Amino acid sequence: MTDNGASSIPPQTFVECGICKGNANISWFCKNCPTSLCDACATTHRATKQYKSHTIVERTYTVLRLFGPAKIAEQCEVHPEKDISSYCDKCDAPCCISCLVQDHQRHEISTIEDKYLDAEKTLNVYYKQLDTDVRPKVDEMEDQTKEDVKEVNFKVEKVINDINEFRKDFIQNFNRSCDDLITEVNQISKKTTEAFRGIEESKKMIESLKKRN
Repeated sequence: MTDNGASSIPPQTFVECGICKGNANISWFCKNCPTSLCDACATTHRATKQYKSHTIVERTYTVLRLFGPAKIAEQCEVHPEKDISSYCDKCDAPCCISCLVQDHQRHEISTIEDKYLDAEKTLNVYYKQLDTDVRPKVDEMEDQTKEDVKEVNFKVEKVINDINEFRKDFIQNFNRSCDDLITEVNQISKKTTEAFRGIEESKKMIESLKKRN
């Protein structure tokens, strides 16, 4: 019995993988194909791009009755010569007439048809819950994610614009400062040149006065 309460069907000699045709570790079932799969092919099936939307589940008796070919699991595993006719609710296992007599006396028994209908109802409830509970939350998360991405992109764009504006202002201020420094240096150079000329003229006047005397 599996964790979810469904009866697992162990690999049998007459069951083969629908892909590699082997009969080892046939523990998975693809609902879309539909076919039984071994562990290796189930992994490959999940990873293949064109089959990523397929639903692969544990190969249980209920799954096979719902999705698999009608001939699968119709024979009793314990008594292959007998057909399965009932389902033991206590043991959570399909059984034939011989099984009922030998191992399931005084157990609560259901018909295969009733078990199938119960499983179908359970699946319908599950799918309805997905549509009413899970899907809206997923849609809400998707919408929120889109809004978050939009907000992040807006903030990123704003930061980039701010950086560009800062760079533009910085370059303008830097160029202005450089221009001011160049102007100041030119003015100092001009004053220095004029002062030097004044000194030279003064020296010439002094020399001229000396010669007169």
